[in-house]
Amino acid sequence: MEKQIDNKNKEIEALNLKVQKMEGFHKREVGKLEDEIAELKNKHQTWLDTQTRESEEWAKEKTRLQDEYYKMEQNYKKQVDATNDLENRLRKEIEKRNLEIADLKGKIQ
Repeated sequence: MEKQIDNKNKEIEALNLKVQKMEGFHKREVGKLEDEIAELKNKHQTWLDTQTRESEEWAKEKTRLQDEYYKMEQNYKKQVDATNDLENRLRKEIEKRNLEIADLKGKIQ
């Protein structure tokens, strides 16, 4: 009976050692996985930071281009208005001179 108890105790000790080895193995694996998760989180955060920075840069560039477009459009409208004014003045001047020419032709006849 004592021999059976000794054998069972040895089996229990052997099983305890196996459990301890497995727990150590799992702890190492869990540690590796936690490290990998931390690394992936860092990479993801870096990617998010880059996306945020680029989005902000694009938004600034968009605003700058919109402002530039607005200024160019205003300048274009001023030039068109100035051209139209000049064209109207020249038409009036041509009309006036045509009338003067017609008046002179009438006097000559």
